[in-house]
Amino acid sequence: MLFEDARVGDLAISPVTHDLWGIQHDAGFLTLVFSSYPYKEINRLVTFEFGDEIFNLSVDNKGKKLSATLKKSNGQQSIIVFDAETVLADSSLQYQIISSSGSPENSSWSRDGKILYWNAYTNGVSNIYRYDFDDKSLKAISHCITGLFRPIEISPDSIFAFESTSDGFRPVIFKNKPASFLPAINYFGQRVIEVNPQLQNWNLSSDSTKINPVDFSIESGFNGLENLHIHSMIPVVSGFQNQVVFGLFTRISDPLLIHDFNLEAGVSPLKEAPSYPLWHLRFKYDYMQLFYIDVLYNGDDFFDLFNDRKRGTIGTQFKLGHTYYWKFDNPTKIKQATTLTFYKDVEFINDNLIPVSQPDFAVLATNLNFRNLRKSIGSSDYEFGNEFNWTIGLYGTEFAQTEVAFNTYIELSDFSTWLWNHNALHVKIAGGYNHENENLVQSLFYIGGFGNRGVDNDEIKQFRRIFRFPGIPIYSLITSKFGKMMLENAFPPIRTSGWLFLDQIVNHFDFAIYSQGLITQSEIGNYLIDVGAQMDIKLKHWYNLESTFSAGIAKAWSRSGYNDWEWFLSIKLLKD
Repeated sequence: MLFEDARVGDLAISPVTHDLWGIQHDAGFLTLVFSSYPYKEINRLVTFEFGDEIFNLSVDNKGKKLSATLKKSNGQQSIIVFDAETVLADSSLQYQIISSSGSPENSSWSRDGKILYWNAYTNGVSNIYRYDFDDKSLKAISHCITGLFRPIEISPDSIFAFESTSDGFRPVIFKNKPASFLPAINYFGQRVIEVNPQLQNWNLSSDSTKINPVDFSIESGFNGLENLHIHSMIPVVSGFQNQVVFGLFTRISDPLLIHDFNLEAGVSPLKEAPSYPLWHLRFKYDYMQLFYIDVLYNGDDFFDLFNDRKRGTIGTQFKLGHTYYWKFDNPTKIKQATTLTFYKDVEFINDNLIPVSQPDFAVLATNLNFRNLRKSIGSSDYEFGNEFNWTIGLYGTEFAQTEVAFNTYIELSDFSTWLWNHNALHVKIAGGYNHENENLVQSLFYIGGFGNRGVDNDEIKQFRRIFRFPGIPIYSLITSKFGKMMLENAFPPIRTSGWLFLDQIVNHFDFAIYSQGLITQSEIGNYLIDVGAQMDIKLKHWYNLESTFSAGIAKAWSRSGYNDWEWFLSIKLLKD
């Protein structure tokens, strides 16, 4: 690799000095760039006006002149020639237009540098042309009815090119001499008009209806609030712990998603036990995908209808969020997500399994995520790259007599392949520290379990998460500080050829084995290790949708004598 993420194309190499020329794309602008051998750095020479394009660079055999195709924003396309030394000396482009006829392109030089060849559609079909710099003559040297492209002089009297045929492009060689006859091709539509001139009057009358399209440009002063419209308004059935919730969902936004509103309100009128609470609300407002407000009042969850471990939480949550991308250059992304959440009348956290010490509290958290992960053709998961997460949380309650707690945790993942293709090795190192406050137990770390529920919409391989430790019950290990390491081997996916299972297409199987080590201070033990495996079966249905059936098993041990195992079965409906 010479230059990572340089975005330089249309490369041309000088046959004399081996210097590299190219065109760099950046923010919609094109720049002529140069790198001298042995290619230590890229020098930006000339940046073209917005809308202008230059491509098909070609260097003559002496390394002194370059030709290119220049397309202006007004649509004019030309073959141009410029001097290499002049451009390098003053970083300005002074060029000679050789031809602008017939959208010329694909220029190349003769061996002696005295003739330039290209293909153009001057007579309606692509033919080969040449320009002689000695006598300033421009001549067509082919007569083809299907099209010739990319000429190359292989000897002074022979030209190589690609001929367009109904079976694709075919390499051909023809004589390097002026074409004796090159008429404009006849279009059958034009011949119909010539035979039946009255057809020229058979035009549709112009529509007098005035159309005022929405102008999305910044200069137009587009107002998102004035262009809000309802996307959907549908009745929904959801769950809240052991209750069935009947409600209405609606989404309102503008075409540019400057303002995006989501609202779901419901009631649980059935006489379940317990029957409280009666009302449920979910509201989210998103501004430009950067800031959002999220309000939950006894927030319901559809998957509570199917699972023993419930997400729906009694109480009110009011959240302010902000997302900022320090870098967005796929596959590399650096994202910071910050939230401020106020909780009121909350009784439990962590799937209603952990009672809180204070029902009213606030959490300020920020997460910095760096991700540079890649897949390859034939893979089903990440195979290369790394990911880094750093989270800081500040907890507060009793605003009259403030109680404060602080925690932070870090995780670093690395993916690579070994042994054979698509066999991925995943190494994760993580750790966390909590400045403990007995009046804010919600700031402690709760570790354990696979995390997958029977019917789920969450991540499939939850054992990768920092607070998961299969083999011990979920959230059962409570600690204020820990260090953790995981080794995972994800085997290549096993592809099937259209197996059917209950009318669902079995697409492929994923299988992974892993082991984790945990150093901490807890009632279960201070040193723990587990070994586990998970299989995921991808099911395709309705042509373009996907669900996943997962099964996992793990066993955990501790130095203090803990010895137990855990398993799960789960179905994830559709994709994220």
